[in-house]
Amino acid sequence: IEQVEIGGNVYPVALWKGQILNGIIAIDTETSEIRRGEIPRLFSFQAFDGESGFFVPFGLITEFFRVHKDSAFIFCNAAFDLSVLQGTVFVHDNVYKLVDTEQVVDISIVYRLLELAITGKVPKQYSLKKLAKEYFDIDLDKEVRDSFLGPETDLTEQTMTEEQQIYAIKDAVITWLIFD
Repeated sequence: IEQVEIGGNVYPVALWKGQILNGIIAIDTETSEIRRGEIPRLFSFQAFDGESGFFVPFGLITEFFRVHKDSAFIFCNAAFDLSVLQGTVFVHDNVYKLVDTEQVVDISIVYRLLELAITGKVPKQYSLKKLAKEYFDIDLDKEVRDSFLGPETDLTEQTMTEEQQIYAIKDAVITWLIFD
């Protein structure tokens, strides 16, 4: 895909080829089915810097983080995405050092803390779908996610359908917009 439309705004989308992105970058991953005690397979890695979305090829993910070593990374459920990256890409390095150096923000945690401060209660629901609806009245169609599941599924960013690519990049864009 070359662009994605969200809330009336159109954002360009490209394959990442080493370019330096803006300092605050939203990250999302798409994976195989999550099974207890197993690290799911990583199908795609998306990034959005407030202006453009990127699919980062598997072989360049560590390079992406090296190039953006001074950036802040925004996630929705950082614990999941970081554990997938640690188990699939960073097997000889430590992706969690980004947490130690205070470069990771998880919008789902920020949302829960904000709601606790405002209402005195921690919300039980804090998915990206819920946050997109609450803050922007955007309905994220999560049915596409089902197409990533199943034992035969062996996707990469090159073999994903257009619908799957749009779904994947929208999650990164929405994550950034919620943070902003």
